[in-house]
Amino acid sequence: MASNAIPRSPRSLADDLRGRTAGQVTRLLRLRPDLLHPWPADLSQLARRAADDASVLEAMQSLSTVQLRVLEVFACLHEGTIEDTEQGLPDDPEQVRAAVDRLWSMALLWGGPQVYRITRAAQQAFGAHPCGLSAAGHAAVDDVSVRAAAAGWDTDELEDLLWHDPVRQAADPLLIPRGDHFVLARESALVLRDGAFLRPVDPPAPAPDVTPAGNVLMWAPLAGVRYVLTDLAREPLPWHPVRGSRDARSTIGPPP
Repeated sequence: MASNAIPRSPRSLADDLRGRTAGQVTRLLRLRPDLLHPWPADLSQLARRAADDASVLEAMQSLSTVQLRVLEVFACLHEGTIEDTEQGLPDDPEQVRAAVDRLWSMALLWGGPQVYRITRAAQQAFGAHPCGLSAAGHAAVDDVSVRAAAAGWDTDELEDLLWHDPVRQAADPLLIPRGDHFVLARESALVLRDGAFLRPVDPPAPAPDVTPAGNVLMWAPLAGVRYVLTDLAREPLPWHPVRGSRDARSTIGPPP
């Protein structure tokens, strides 16, 4: 009789790699060829090498913008589902799902197919506050109170607090104490961000309209150079008693 048991979630990256097919491990090695040098003795050694800081940073160099954004959201969540990532990113859901698949294939994410986790080195690459958010405090917040407290802030200062650095030295009704500092709680930040972990990606600026140079504009400098050279060839430069003549035809001596 067939079993309806839910597959056990991997407990580590090594456990994840042991559960992959030969084709999936081959794809990992193709996407991260540095893992082959020297040839790993077993999957445990491959997992340790795949989690190495230098190897992870090298793998991250090849990621697209969407893949980096998805990875940063997982760095902020520590672990989550594809649905969690889709809710926090204003990107195309199909691109998000494709990015998760790619990151899992590269072993920058492990686990799945329900809950994915990020490797430690990849998480640390985004600094102390991935997505500009503080650590989750699991505290219930009142949306109205949060927005009222934020209304008293300077626009630029609130922008920096909200998207870049959630830590401040002085107390404020919008902040909560955490150690020796005061931070904007993640729950409060997400209220002010309308649930977004990252902003939408701005499209590249359009290229400025440039009028191509016409034939007259292209040939004018060349014609000027030709005129100067022709004039110099027609009339040698005057003789100077100290410098001599700068004309090649008068290098032997002064003119009579």
